[in-house]
Amino acid sequence: MVFNRLSSTEICLEQILCQIRMLAVQIHQSSQLDEILKVIVSESRKILESDRVVSYRFLTDSDGVVQEESVSCECSVSPQNISVAELKAFERLQTPIWIYDIQNLQMWWANKASLYIWNAQSREELLQRDSDISEATRIRLQNYLHQFEQGKTVAENWTFYPEGKPVSVRCMCSGVYIEDGRLAMLVEGTTQLTDDINQETKQQLAEEELRWQEALLLSMTDTSLLAFFVVDNRTDEILYFNHRFCQIWEIEHLEARMRSGELKNNDIIPDCAALIADVPKFAESCKPLQSEDNRCTIEDEILFIDGRTIRRFSSQIRDERDKYFGRLYIFEDISERKQLEKTLLLTDYSFECIGISGTWIDRNAKILRVNEAACRLLGYSRTELESMYVYELDPDFPQQAWTSHWQELKEQKCMTFISQHRTKDGRLIPVEVTLNYVEFDGEEYNFAFARDISEQQAAMVKRIEAETALRESEERYRSVILAMAEGIVLQQADGHITACNQSAERILGLTAEQMMGLCSIDPQWRAIHADGSPFSGETHPALVTLQTGQPQYNIVMGVYKPDGSLTWISINSQPLFQPDELTPYAVVTSFTDITVQKQAGQALQQQAQRERMIYAIAQHIRQSLDLDKILNTTVAEVREFLQSDRVIIYRFNPDWSGVVVTESVAQGWQSLLNQEITDSYFVETKGQIYQQGTIKITSNIYTAGFAPYHVKLLEQMQVKAKLVVPILQGDNLWGLLVAHHCSVPHEWLPWESKLLQQLATQLAIAIQQSELYYQLQTANQELQNLAMVDQLTGIANRRCFDNKLICLWPQLLQEENYVSLLLCDIDYFKQYNDTYGHAAGDDCLRLVAQAFQQTVKHATDLAARYGGEEFVVILSNTDIEGAALVAQEIHQAIQKLNILHTASAIENRVTLSIGIATVIPTSELVPLDLVEAADQALYQAKAQGRNRSFFREC
Repeated sequence: MVFNRLSSTEICLEQILCQIRMLAVQIHQSSQLDEILKVIVSESRKILESDRVVSYRFLTDSDGVVQEESVSCECSVSPQNISVAELKAFERLQTPIWIYDIQNLQMWWANKASLYIWNAQSREELLQRDSDISEATRIRLQNYLHQFEQGKTVAENWTFYPEGKPVSVRCMCSGVYIEDGRLAMLVEGTTQLTDDINQETKQQLAEEELRWQEALLLSMTDTSLLAFFVVDNRTDEILYFNHRFCQIWEIEHLEARMRSGELKNNDIIPDCAALIADVPKFAESCKPLQSEDNRCTIEDEILFIDGRTIRRFSSQIRDERDKYFGRLYIFEDISERKQLEKTLLLTDYSFECIGISGTWIDRNAKILRVNEAACRLLGYSRTELESMYVYELDPDFPQQAWTSHWQELKEQKCMTFISQHRTKDGRLIPVEVTLNYVEFDGEEYNFAFARDISEQQAAMVKRIEAETALRESEERYRSVILAMAEGIVLQQADGHITACNQSAERILGLTAEQMMGLCSIDPQWRAIHADGSPFSGETHPALVTLQTGQPQYNIVMGVYKPDGSLTWISINSQPLFQPDELTPYAVVTSFTDITVQKQAGQALQQQAQRERMIYAIAQHIRQSLDLDKILNTTVAEVREFLQSDRVIIYRFNPDWSGVVVTESVAQGWQSLLNQEITDSYFVETKGQIYQQGTIKITSNIYTAGFAPYHVKLLEQMQVKAKLVVPILQGDNLWGLLVAHHCSVPHEWLPWESKLLQQLATQLAIAIQQSELYYQLQTANQELQNLAMVDQLTGIANRRCFDNKLICLWPQLLQEENYVSLLLCDIDYFKQYNDTYGHAAGDDCLRLVAQAFQQTVKHATDLAARYGGEEFVVILSNTDIEGAALVAQEIHQAIQKLNILHTASAIENRVTLSIGIATVIPTSELVPLDLVEAADQALYQAKAQGRNRSFFREC
């Protein structure tokens, strides 16, 4: 608390004590710090009758700030400007005082005592200095200015460097108005002893040294692979941790909040505990760490759920009075080290448990280590073997030759060979030795394995004897096999061919040298089933026999020879077994060439297929009387069967030109459909050659002797080969059935021309039937039209109207749409006939009918003569407004006719009365309801004076 008294009023001690007691009561009644400080400075100024009382708070960096202040009106910043002359009283003070112009950032005035700390020789030098301050300092000074305007005072520790040495000065800063009316900063340095200043300077140097050491320590811990964590057990506050701690415990997301002090030790425990594999065990291990008496550094390991292993070191932290207040934890991720230890243990275990002899040897042939299998093999103890040299055990590696053997091993890196070892009892046993050259840590080693092959050598002797017997047996049968007409092939268990006879060479088109060592499923040998599908290797009879041990009989296979020709063979396979063996060691395959029989069968099959095809196409043709469908079916099925690029039907015109009426063309080739093709040869000869039933076969247009213009015509159509068959109806040439090959020339086979000839005959019959059917349909349509058309007017009659309405009704019922009916009657038509005669009456009806026909424009609508002088109009999808519009157009059309009618009671020309009815069909209504509604509306139109329309609801 700082008291600044300017008045000289005497103070009554008793009165002050009473006021202090009252102040204490007010302080106890307040709960907020700001309120308490405000009460203290305000009441203290009243008690002491001071001009100013301030509450000054020291900050952590030794600076301070006036937190609360009470100032009398006389002591507040006076708006009166101060001059330099008024500051002479401060010249001789030993306290450094100066005024700084914040707005211009320049020293305005300073006394002599301040020159030393500002390192200036004179006042003029100090006042003329340019201020080079940072943006942060500029903002800070502006903040001071705002506080001065409110009458506040700022107290801070400022460090100056006179003669290059740091000096700390306590400065009291307040606002003062200088001559030109600007608010400046008045600074008063506190009067401290030089020793105190020096002592504070030394303390600052010591603090800087400590901060440097602390920064060095922090940089070491922050870059360390070890995780550091310090906690105050009294407050649970986190005193220190490095980033590695957050990495190991996977709490990087909490690091910022931990550094700000927002989180304590217990706040991060849930996130850390989630990583621990055995939380109860971990909690139990933490209990000894909380004991004050446990001064030892404790080391243990923590297993994480992700498999990591973390080593933990923990020790107490005590203060200068040796009082325990917290713990230091150091964590290290030793997962890789643990894995390496585990790998080494596993390697050592594998070396010991391996079933064959293992030995480590150095470059001098000294045995460094052996496993238990080596001891069992040689009869020595481990100690005995590890004191011996290789040449003491293996006579094939004498001491004098060891250096050359080692050099050979070093070059080859790995060697496997048969040798012999001498056992402790003096026996020599055959072994298979594998040597591995190893370099490690600058040293050379030999890691050797040895396997006892005594049993294998005995078995080898037996096998050699058996193989000798087998060869003798094979020689006896070889002469028989060579003389057989059937192909014979011998394959071993792995499928490779080891023998064949001359018949096999002849049938397969391969020499023995080409077959030896290959397998029957070798990719270069293409084989197919009888249906032409690929013959997969695993289904080959020889392999099936080898896999199952069962013989295979009469398997048909197609084999492509090297020259590309296809040979069909029938295969039998028999397994060969060794005594007491269930799996065959080889298979004998015999096969017969059945190509001739197969070709004959295929020819019969193809002929039968063609006949079935011809019959099927003929049936398809006969099943339809639609000419377009007949022609399209014919060309599509013929092209598919012949596998040609294009099949067309060419129809002659009366002038012997022609047009392509139907076509089936493969993708990528030009379409000729609907093209008119005129061949001068046809025109000149009138197709005589085809009228005689001649079939024209052209395998290659360039070798057929065609005229140049004919070749050019065929080239334009992309034709390379063609087959032309005439379509004859008796002696009449209707057209041509033509097959084209567009990609390459094609040798037409006899059955292909025969097929087209048979189909042309069937097609001619079908065309004639279709044309007769079309003529019949045309006649029937004409009869139907006669039945549906009014003969007098040429528009639809009553029957057509009835059919139209009956057909339209269910459609609109489903669509829930409108239908309108206009029933029309010529006014006073009887009088017209009586006046002008029936011939004129018929002409009048025809003119009115034409007007109706022209007015009704939509295809779905219908105008009909209903009977006598009555006409009717059906308007589908038309509501009352649309119907009224059509009725108006009909009136206008009749008016334009301007037919004279002097006998009419309403006009001198022919007029109409129209009844209109509109409805959305429902299941409760029938078409007759609509007709009756229109009839009633017509009646109303006549009753109201005629020559008008009237609408009536249905």
